[in-house]
Amino acid sequence: MRANLWERLVSITQNALGGRVPKQWISFGGVGALGMATDALLTYVLHGMIGLSFALARPLPILFSMTQNYLLNNRLTFGDVQHRGAAPMILGWIRYVACQMTGAVVNWGTSVGLHWMGTPWLIALLGGVACGTVMNFIMAKRWVWRRQ
Repeated sequence: MRANLWERLVSITQNALGGRVPKQWISFGGVGALGMATDALLTYVLHGMIGLSFALARPLPILFSMTQNYLLNNRLTFGDVQHRGAAPMILGWIRYVACQMTGAVVNWGTSVGLHWMGTPWLIALLGGVACGTVMNFIMAKRWVWRRQ
């Protein structure tokens, strides 16, 4: 996707939200939504069509969508401080994957805690996703794409 088109979509979304949500946050969330779609599609192909067990079908889509999200965020969300060259790209990807793992732990802990307190599972899941996404964004901005 071309950066100019992405920037326009993010601006339209920001305007629709009354300008209260930062563009960088909207872009990060949009990239994450694309990653979720990629993850779901690849899981469907490997599990639903090819017939791999769910446990065996999950690692490749997760890794692929994390890599896709890293590349898109590097170009579209954090373009002003994007990584260039092989070594910075590889180090940035490793840091990004670590951030994603931290966000996953926050997601899990929040959703399990909310469910344990009596929150319906779907609401607990959404609360976990929201908290995990916030953690992923904060860590990505401060650790993966920090200004030097």
